[in-house]
Amino acid sequence: MITIALMTLLLPDVVAPPEGTRALGLRERPLGALMLFGAGFYGGFVQAGVSLVLISALSAGLRYDLVRTNALKVVCTALFSVASLVVFALTGRVEWVTGILLAIGMTIGAAVGVRFALDADHRLIRWILFAMVSLTCGVALVFG
Repeated sequence: MITIALMTLLLPDVVAPPEGTRALGLRERPLGALMLFGAGFYGGFVQAGVSLVLISALSAGLRYDLVRTNALKVVCTALFSVASLVVFALTGRVEWVTGILLAIGMTIGAAVGVRFALDADHRLIRWILFAMVSLTCGVALVFG
């Protein structure tokens, strides 16, 4: 995560391509395909912090802008979260009240965040990404 924060600050066009950058296909960017596979494996296996890994794979690896990157990240995380939820639920390991409260908060946050991201300047989104990654790193270092 620290690497992503530093790259966002020092190499912003690598982490978050400028608006108008053409996204590359998997055949054009084999490293991006490998990054995407790695992000998928990590997300399915660990899940913790997978959003940052997916953002790196989609924006730096395949050159998607941050709005499209976020949309794809949400689809990916939703799919493997549902699969994980089924396994955890079948084994009786879900704290339903906690999970439902978290889901409500995430749904409201997502609705507000998406509306903001669609209208916000690309550079502002990049700075927000930097701030949130830095904050996450700081919290992990202090409390982790």
